[in-house]
Parts: sequence; structure tokens; C-alpha cells
Amino acid sequence: MPYKTFINWVFDGDLNSEIPTYGNGIHLSSYKSPINNLFLIKVFIRNPELNYFLDKYMNNMSLFYIDKEEMFRFIKEMTLRFRVKRNEVTYFLKGKKKTNLEEFVEEKFPLLKNYEIKILIDKILADENKNDIYKNLGLKQNYSKRKIKGKKKTRKHKKIESIENKTPHKKIPLKKFLQDNFKIVEFEKSTS
Repeated sequence: MPYKTFINWVFDGDLNSEIPTYGNGIHLSSYKSPINNLFLIKVFIRNPELNYFLDKYMNNMSLFYIDKEEMFRFIKEMTLRFRVKRNEVTYFLKGKKKTNLEEFVEEKFPLLKNYEIKILIDKILADENKNDIYKNLGLKQNYSKRKIKGKKKTRKHKKIESIENKTPHKKIPLKKFLQDNFKIVEFEKSTS
């Protein structure tokens, strides 16, 4: 939301308009705002003239010492001077939320680069034994197994039929069972 309000303010065409607020009344030039001076330089990558100008004069450490309000006004004036169109603004997408596997791999292998981590995760997810890998790593599975009700019913019926077909067994005392199925050596107690 703050990015949209900022872009709307930059392209309203009035140099003297006030810097707007967003959300719960947070001013765009306040320290709580996600829009910083570095972001202001990166937004205009698609306009080569303005991008060259910003890169030549503003892309150094002094950029961080400029007041945010002054920088906002400067950017607004530059968009009017260089005739930047709204469709020339670059939008940076936020990354998706990391899964347990991504967090685990990043923690265990800090020397891997982002693209190497993605390749490793793709290999793990494409593997046939990914359930075993998740169990070995101590991670929860991201998906649950599908339960098929039809198969459960057939299994129950088969079990019931197999139990009914068996003849009932008589209870056999333990001593007799042991004598029938095992060789038993009996020792006599000697009294001394």
C-alpha cells in the first residue's frame, strides 16, 4: 500500500502537493516507511535518461545523508523534467514465504548461494523418497496423505470374513503348549 500511494503522489503532476500518509496515518517520509532513498533510485531503472542521471549524481554514500522529504521532492521534480510515464516505473515483487525445508537448508549450509539452495530444494522435491528425506531431517511434511474411504471399507470386510471363516480355538494351558512345541529339560532338585 505505501508503494502505491507513493507512485500516485509522484505522478499527480503537482510539485507543491503534500507528501501523503498511508495505513494508520504513517507519513511516507517517516522512518517507519518502507520507502527509503535506495528504493527511490531503483524505481526508475526502465527510464534510461533518469536512471543515468540518478546513477551518476546520487548513487554514492551521500545518498543516505539526504533528508527523505527533500529526496521525495527531488524525485517528483525529476519525473516531471524527464517526462517519466507511470508504466516506466519498476515494481519489485516481494519474495514468497519460506518453507521449513528452505529455512533448514539455509541454516545448515550457510555457504550456499540462493540459486544453489533453490536447485537443492528442487532436487529434494523431485526425489521419489522425499518423505524419507523429510523424516530424516526432522521436518514436518508439507502435505497430508489422501485418505480413500472405499479402500478402507474393503479392508474391513476382508478382515471380518477371514475371522469368521476360521475355526474357534480352544484354550490350551501354558504347560501343555510348551511341552507340545518345545523340548523341555527337567532338572531334579537335589537336597544336600
